[in-house]
Amino acid sequence: MLDEPVYADRVAARLLGCAPEEARVVPGSVRREARAGGQGKRKLDLVFAAELTRQPGPTTIAVETKVDDACREEQLRERVGPDVEGVRLAVGRTGLQCKWVDLADRRRFGAGWRLCDLPVWAALLDELDGLPNSLVSYRDRVVTEHAAHEAAIRFVRGQGPAPPDAHDPSA
Repeated sequence: MLDEPVYADRVAARLLGCAPEEARVVPGSVRREARAGGQGKRKLDLVFAAELTRQPGPTTIAVETKVDDACREEQLRERVGPDVEGVRLAVGRTGLQCKWVDLADRRRFGAGWRLCDLPVWAALLDELDGLPNSLVSYRDRVVTEHAAHEAAIRFVRGQGPAPPDAHDPSA
């Protein structure tokens, strides 16, 4: 979606937690499986440059995607340099694990990271108009999964009934 001019700036802004008018993706800068100044051997899932109103010149943005893997500090530290803004796109169990961690702590993680979890991702996809059919079905699945997560969280907190597809592990 970052390659599509109609979506690029809105997607970048949502990933970065800013208003759409505050981020502009630099055309032609989106790279998959790329490096962003880190010392580790593994590449990041996505790297792009954006012009941000809050700082001069283009900023390198690194996106690391995790769904149900552990949220390991060394992964974040090793993959980016200190002048990079990192986004942990974590829409599964990893997002729930990362929710209570201060990813912006540059001393701890080597760069400023922020979390784009399931609620943020679902809201982003839900607000995009004119998606191709393949992305519409993906968006619908993400929105449904978000609703299921929210129902499970309400149940665990004693604020609602068990979700319809809940399984009792003791049974």
